[in-house]
Amino acid sequence: MNTEQCVICKLGGYSEAQPEIISSYPHLTISPENSRELILKCLPIGSHVGDFILDKHDNHNLLSYVFKIEEHEFRDDLLSFSILLDKKLNTEVYKFTLKEFFSDLEKKRMLSELILKQYQKTIFDGFNLETDIEIENYKITLSEFFKNAKTELIKPKPKTKGSFF
Repeated sequence: MNTEQCVICKLGGYSEAQPEIISSYPHLTISPENSRELILKCLPIGSHVGDFILDKHDNHNLLSYVFKIEEHEFRDDLLSFSILLDKKLNTEVYKFTLKEFFSDLEKKRMLSELILKQYQKTIFDGFNLETDIEIENYKITLSEFFKNAKTELIKPKPKTKGSFF
């Protein structure tokens, strides 16, 4: 298992909005104090659209991607999609894949809070197993995103020949 947890946080576009956890998979059971700490790690103050935030949480890497969902009535909502990764994993591969995933959803006009919440388990499983997923009858090729990320970002170590003194 590569990912341990998946959390979606939101800062609503209305006045006096506070960041909040709107969904998690598997379900979070933490105290309000720890919840506040997690929210500030997933969606820190001063976050901007397109930011990646990497932090430590419970001996894991917490990787968050910040994006917006357009609102017609108020300002746009700011959301973060966070995954808790094993420390041994290359976070750059996950950054690349997250960016491609959200770009693909946005191109298809499928990036919404409702879709993310409804398909959170599917997304979690897809990232965990590095397999393709289907959202609203649209296939998202996560396996290809991961393959491209690994090809671009992970360079093979050169084989050394000869002797050392």
